Amino acid sequence: MPGNELQLQQYLTRNRGENLRKIDSELEFLEAEYKFESGRIDIVAKKESTPIGIELKATNYQTRAICAQLMNYLNYISKFDGNIYFIAPKIKYGIYSTLKTYYDTGLLKFFEVTKKNDLYSFKEIKLQDIDDKKRVETIHCAESRTLENKLFEEKMKKSVDILIHNKKKAGFVKNIIDNNKDKTKYYEDIVESVIDIVEHSTKTRGLGALYRLLKLF
Repeated sequence: MPGNELQLQQYLTRNRGENLRKIDSELEFLEAEYKFESGRIDIVAKKESTPIGIELKATNYQTRAICAQLMNYLNYISKFDGNIYFIAPKIKYGIYSTLKTYYDTGLLKFFEVTKKNDLYSFKEIKLQDIDDKKRVETIHCAESRTLENKLFEEKMKKSVDILIHNKKKAGFVKNIIDNNKDKTKYYEDIVESVIDIVEHSTKTRGLGALYRLLKLF
């Protein structure tokens, strides 16, 4: 890990920010610890007439927290047609996937920093440079969610089949199928229908439908 954030910030801003050119040869230092209404940016520079906010992380970080932080900075600096540079020892795929829109439009750039002795070096990171393992893990998570949704849909279809068989109210069943509801609402509709079946059907028929529904979930 390249020291701490204060050391990295001091390295980049000393001598009027001459070391910022190691990140981008056209950067000019403006201010450190720039405060605005909803946060504080480690370094503000400019590239020609474009303001550049630079966020530094010298140690490991939480992806969710830094994504929220970067979005806050991006929303602010975009008012001035500016960009954000995020610098860290390792760029995680989760940050790219969360902030993909900003990255793809050029509003956000990623750099990895390393330190040898007292010297820092910086490398701009493109999508193809990001750790494949992290990318694969993220893709697998997305595939798992897709599979989970497919299994849920299959269960709901089977539930509707049971309801159609036990309760000839096509309008209600169609409502379950057609409306784009979250899972909680689907379950509520199923439960309400089962209660209605039990109350208005013979005991054996109602309990049979209830048993088959419970087996699904």
